[in-house]
Amino acid sequence: MKFNPFNSYQLVTSGFENITFWKVDFRSLVRQQVVRVGLKGTNNNAAVITCFQFMCYHFAYYLNCDLLTGNNFGDLGVVTKGVYVTVLY
Repeated sequence: MKFNPFNSYQLVTSGFENITFWKVDFRSLVRQQVVRVGLKGTNNNAAVITCFQFMCYHFAYYLNCDLLTGNNFGDLGVVTKGVYVTVLY
């Protein structure tokens, strides 16, 4: 679990083939988006997201935040605009 460093009301959790974005709303959590990570290994094992880090940057007048991820196969991925993209495997 990790909070967005530029938006203290947004946090991310990860697990078995998914990354979930949450919004803190008073005393409750509201699920905003679930990104499916449908990667399979050589033995048809499912991917588990083991680590992630926010990467935030300014684009024109807006602050964009993408999520860099790593999984149990050693793959590096990015979640940008709600889509998971494998960068390095």
